[in-house]
Amino acid sequence: MGSDTAIAEGAIADTAIDNSILEKNDTGEISQDWQGIIHYSLAKEVTTVRGIWVEYVKGINGGPPVKFLEEKFNHRWRLKNQSSTYNRRKRIYKAIEYAINVLKLNEEDVIEELEKYRYDPIEQKKRPMYWLYDNIPSKFKPNFLTTTTTNN
Repeated sequence: MGSDTAIAEGAIADTAIDNSILEKNDTGEISQDWQGIIHYSLAKEVTTVRGIWVEYVKGINGGPPVKFLEEKFNHRWRLKNQSSTYNRRKRIYKAIEYAINVLKLNEEDVIEELEKYRYDPIEQKKRPMYWLYDNIPSKFKPNFLTTTTTNN
């Protein structure tokens, strides 16, 4: 929980983007091209469902929220080497959004349930996030997760 607290404390509360974030920080490179598109590297140190969700909805370490970048720039904000990471994490984003908006579940309860789902009782440890990306509980799967996804 300590790293989750640090991530939450480093989160920005709104989607207003100013030039102060257009510099290298702990999450990676943030830059802006000549067309005004912000390019952001997803944080590699995020290893929990909560951390992935906070980066998506609030931003971490002074970076912009990934949700804002997707809404404003579509896929153009992503660096080429970030598309696979984004598409894997997108499964978590969509599962949580579906649980909140369609199933009307509490955000904290969903995050906690997904974290608990990662626990392997045989090995008695948490499975990696890579495992969860491909094993979202069926009750949290919106329709797009049950069909083939595209690379957008």
